[in-house]
Amino acid sequence: MRFFVRSEKKDKRGGTETKHKGVLKFILLLTVCLILAGCTGTPTPPVDTAKNAAKLIEEDLTLDEVYALMTTRLKETTTLYPALGIEQQADGNWQFRSAKDGLPEDADVPFHALIFIPARSGGKYYMVFFEDGSVIGDDWFSYSRAALIKLTLGGTLIAE
Repeated sequence: MRFFVRSEKKDKRGGTETKHKGVLKFILLLTVCLILAGCTGTPTPPVDTAKNAAKLIEEDLTLDEVYALMTTRLKETTTLYPALGIEQQADGNWQFRSAKDGLPEDADVPFHALIFIPARSGGKYYMVFFEDGSVIGDDWFSYSRAALIKLTLGGTLIAE
């Protein structure tokens, strides 16, 4: 037969202080972990930043489903470019093809690039790529690379 006895010690005022430091430390650690997990979790749509949108966008979502994840304000920071081709290479780089003079926004083509303007100057551009109306990938680009992509898709520069 076993029994447990609480360890008690007298404090300076004559009362007793129960030793539960281990349990208190565990509760404190658990509370901190739960708070941190709540802060870094998946955002709830509609989101108002490209960073939060990137956490929600996955392959095979349609353009309408992607737009549904965003606030109206975030949608206003995007531009949809039609393309003749968008393909991710084995090395992770992206290849873009467009017509010599660009394509009209309503062109009936299988590929599109949704480009988000950065929230702050010098920030990275977030882009989502579609084939036949479904997401095939997404990526972040520096200003200089995003400018080349926009020029290519806009028809000012032809690059492959």
